[in-house]
Amino acid sequence: MFKKFRSKIIVLLSFICIFIFATSFNVYAKNNKYRIYGQDRIKTSVEISKIGWDKGSDYIIIAGGYDYADALSGAPLAKKYNAPILLTSKSQLSCDTLAEIKRLNPKNAIILGGESVISKKAESQLKDTNIKSVERIYGSNRYETALKVAKKIGKCNSVFLTSGKDYADSLSVASISSYKGSPILFTNGVSLEDEVKKYVKDNNISKVYVIGGKSVISDKVLKEFNNAERLFGQNRFETNKAVMEKFIEDIDFEKMYLVKAAGPMGNEFADALSVAPLAAKNNSPLVLTYKKIDNNLKKFLDENIISKTQIVAIGGEKVLPTSILDGFNLDFKAINIEKDNEVFGDEKEVKNIKEDVVVSGNNVTLRNINIKGILTLDPGKKGSVNLYNVNCKYIDIKSGDKNSIHFSKVYSKKVEIASEDDVRLELKDNCKIENIYLKSSVTLENLSGSVDKVEISSVKNVTLDGKFSFVNITADAKVKVTNKSVIDKINAFGKSEIEVEKGAEVKKIEKTKEVKIIGEVKEIVENKNNEEKKDQGSSSVVVEDCFKIIITSDETSEINKDIKLDDKKEKNALEYLKGVASIEEKNGFINGINSLRSKPLKALTIDERKRGILGCDWFIYVNGEKSPTGVKLIYPKKGDVIKFIYRSWDWKDLMDPSYHGNIPIKIIDIPESVKAGENFRIKVECTYYPVYDVEVKVDGTLVTRTDIDGWATLSINTAGKHKVTIEKDGGSYSEYINVEGNSGSGDIDTPKVVFENKEGKYSISILKSNLNKIEVNISSEDVKSKEVIAITLFNENDELSYIGQATLNDGKCKFNTLLDKGVYKGYYKASSGKKINIEFKID
Repeated sequence: MFKKFRSKIIVLLSFICIFIFATSFNVYAKNNKYRIYGQDRIKTSVEISKIGWDKGSDYIIIAGGYDYADALSGAPLAKKYNAPILLTSKSQLSCDTLAEIKRLNPKNAIILGGESVISKKAESQLKDTNIKSVERIYGSNRYETALKVAKKIGKCNSVFLTSGKDYADSLSVASISSYKGSPILFTNGVSLEDEVKKYVKDNNISKVYVIGGKSVISDKVLKEFNNAERLFGQNRFETNKAVMEKFIEDIDFEKMYLVKAAGPMGNEFADALSVAPLAAKNNSPLVLTYKKIDNNLKKFLDENIISKTQIVAIGGEKVLPTSILDGFNLDFKAINIEKDNEVFGDEKEVKNIKEDVVVSGNNVTLRNINIKGILTLDPGKKGSVNLYNVNCKYIDIKSGDKNSIHFSKVYSKKVEIASEDDVRLELKDNCKIENIYLKSSVTLENLSGSVDKVEISSVKNVTLDGKFSFVNITADAKVKVTNKSVIDKINAFGKSEIEVEKGAEVKKIEKTKEVKIIGEVKEIVENKNNEEKKDQGSSSVVVEDCFKIIITSDETSEINKDIKLDDKKEKNALEYLKGVASIEEKNGFINGINSLRSKPLKALTIDERKRGILGCDWFIYVNGEKSPTGVKLIYPKKGDVIKFIYRSWDWKDLMDPSYHGNIPIKIIDIPESVKAGENFRIKVECTYYPVYDVEVKVDGTLVTRTDIDGWATLSINTAGKHKVTIEKDGGSYSEYINVEGNSGSGDIDTPKVVFENKEGKYSISILKSNLNKIEVNISSEDVKSKEVIAITLFNENDELSYIGQATLNDGKCKFNTLLDKGVYKGYYKASSGKKINIEFKID
């Protein structure tokens, strides 16, 4: 394979041939794992917005990044308006957030929460932009705010009731509730506010999903409704699993968003709030994690991920470690049906297939099978495939003829057609297809079935014949609607042309200015907001029936050749490349062309490393765009221009193409605490590589810079909590470090008892150091077994401040955290005991 650094797709690893019913099996893996993150929760929300709303948005939702209560119910509202959620501090909008708002160019903004959560200044900043309407939704408390958000969402059939004192269960349902258009309402767990009961009654809500066990929401609350169903597990992660199991048919596992949902401070979940609307947009699940994935939840996910699944971590390495992503095995087995005229499946009995199925034979029939993986239909230019009583969520059609693909009693969530030749797909005998994506010339005939949505992104010809609910045209396509067709609505963008034959019934077309309509339509609405999409092609001239290979670098002369396509067999680009250059290859990766080899970091000169260069490699571009795959997965077509460029690369080449921010530097190695006056070291990295000459500041004062390997040595002479900040080329990152006084300095950190109590079998003592480090000791003289103790603390604003769990060993356990000054209350509970309330003050 032609080497592209950290290629997103790994080539075919091995072949295992097993002959059963004239089929073969392949095992393959894809590297479909990446992360979205910024330097803090606010910047992470900006990065999510850039990816999910790259074309802008008419609406934005502004929510508090450090006061979560009002934001928890906002995900379904964001879905309604197709809006990103941008987090902010209380005082003002950051420069990054304002820049993203300018890029999004919204007309409307909704603020979630009162001025105690998001200040008047932040609201004024919004009004100073070009936003026409700024609306603030808030109530006297989180329960009232959630209710007002629900009323803003409008008509719905179901609601999700979660605890207003914790956040995890609300996150579990955030994407599901958004997809279903169902509000999230709160309860204190022991009673239900009258306004909530009234809302459910007045709106004729047919279903109330109560999220969490009896210890979170009591049966008394459940009995307030005659249409309630409880979804729960033994902990927040198993509750997450229970929710996904319940709504498995609504979930699309092509993407999974992994979020942090626990931690010592109790507020580490902000990234999950930001990504919830993006997950809802893709019908994707939010997966709750902490240090690792719960075993039962992991087992459920392993059973449902598919070969297309992309696993997306939300937040940086410290928020969600790579080890969690690496725990997913993305090796998949595929059944290949290559023999012509093959019949696969039993005549009467329905069989379940866990693997992907790839049909490459002609006139193949699949019958009476449920396919858990992906079904690929690729019978060739003149080939055909027949499906009878087949259930498969994901079907890809790669080739066929004008009378080729026949579906009978087929259910699928997503059918995608992308073929070089004209394909005809016939649906009959009550097929049910939720979404059909047309990316090439297609005749789509729906004789007697149900199709929820057809999306046309082909610039070629599409014929629609039959009944369709909604058609979305996103390319400059030519679409013919036959005289037998009935279509409820068509959205048309760009310069597309729609021909409606006489006798067809098209109820409504919403279009951009340049869309051409031929024939009669009941209602036509011009949408001035839709922007024309333009394709970017290559300006290179290529000889007919050929493609072009270009090999170039600063160190060799350029090779520029027209290559005739082999008409006898299909060859990948690597096979053609070997005919024009000398290739060095290892394990499918190209390490060199014409003796010009890749250079890793350790092979670079000191000067190159100081300039930020991380390596030198060959990169591949197809028709002007950098390829996301290696050369073995590229099959040249007539007119293609494939360019191989040898160049140095830096951190920018490792980022998602949509990232346009400053260098994302991180402190990845810093001690939790040090002694005053003692030297300690920190390490600075960017995308897992060391960074040279980074400014290191302590409480705003420059003290040193990093060396060539990213290390810096420093010391702090004063005891207390200090801010260590790193800065380079506009990028910055901060961590706090506790400095303890030396024994002779007078800064000795003597813990002070702020709370003591003995109730029943248990004793508790809470101690505070002068660094606001909190130590909680719980013990029992009577209980010697490994009892699990959980502690929960809220601040004086009733906001969750800390959750911890530990096991008694020899009758003792200990918790450590940091808390700000103020009054705290909460409780601790043994797994076999009752809640014991506590309250204390930190001065």
